[in-house]
Amino acid sequence: MATQEKAPEERISQFDYALLPEILQSPPMGHHRKFHPDCEFLLGKDVGNIAKYDVRVQNPENTLSRDDKARYQEEKARLESFKNWPFYAQGMAPRELSAAGFVFTGKRDIVQCFSCGGCLGNWEDDDDPWKEHAKWFPK
Repeated sequence: MATQEKAPEERISQFDYALLPEILQSPPMGHHRKFHPDCEFLLGKDVGNIAKYDVRVQNPENTLSRDDKARYQEEKARLESFKNWPFYAQGMAPRELSAAGFVFTGKRDIVQCFSCGGCLGNWEDDDDPWKEHAKWFPK
């Protein structure tokens, strides 16, 4: 007598039930490492994860040159610096950031004011670039 093949959803549920005791006993990171050892997050690569309460003010790796400052006086030039703005920061519009005087540094979601040199990062969707700039760099 031939056995009838089970539907994929039945196999998945049987697989899940077989793993349930192990899943419940192992911490999430252990489970993550076991089943996805090649995960770029686990390998320490930048995949866009930003801790919610990381420090907002960033230290600039490079200060803007006099030529850069002159060029970035034009908002269009500042906006063009955002061409590689990270996918995970799309909630913060480059147009708003450039209007507030910021240029993209090319690192994570860190921006730098072309005038005062202040750097900010770890943007959240409801942030107002003008208010954040004034809060962290009042002069």
